[in-house]
Amino acid sequence: MIVLPKYKESIVEKMLEPLKKKRIYLTENQIEDIKHFLNQARMNTNTHATEKQKKAGNYKHGRVRIHGFEIALENPKGSYRTGKDRNGKEWSIKMQNDYGYFTRTLGKDGDAVDVFIGPNLASETIYCVDQKIGGKFDETKVMMGFNSAEQAKAAYLSNYEENWKGFWKITAVSLKDFKEWLYDGYRQRKPFFEYVDIKKKKLNESNF
Repeated sequence: MIVLPKYKESIVEKMLEPLKKKRIYLTENQIEDIKHFLNQARMNTNTHATEKQKKAGNYKHGRVRIHGFEIALENPKGSYRTGKDRNGKEWSIKMQNDYGYFTRTLGKDGDAVDVFIGPNLASETIYCVDQKIGGKFDETKVMMGFNSAEQAKAAYLSNYEENWKGFWKITAVSLKDFKEWLYDGYRQRKPFFEYVDIKKKKLNESNF
């Protein structure tokens, strides 16, 4: 975890001030500060953790705040993400985007909710990818920092092996609605698109 000096903490606080408003507008200087902290987080992440450490989660993670969300990095852009599939076959993929998780959250798989970070840190739209494996909902992966659903989907697929079949649906959502979902453990256990559909239905019902 990065420990910031007092003057840096004040900078972060100023960066989070826009969250108190209805919309979030980041200045160029604020964006540059986030990029700086993101780069620090990359350098503070252990990219050579053992499989045992990865499973336990007890290795060094760099941390960064983007739009008020604290993210712990697991695999910085350019590093290799490794593991085993359900059949025990080992796999390895070079990350095209920074990859980590939102702290203090709980996803469908029992771990924290995962996130890929894109190039546009000022983007106010979040794209949520629902995965389906073996014909069943697996979990939701979050795409932050992308300009469109098409760009987010392409980035998602680029971080998996060729012919990856896990992609199911992608849903665009505002930062406000995303935050409501992220910190509600019950909703995190269902496909994200179902949460959005239910929210729209309730909104329509309230108009009658």
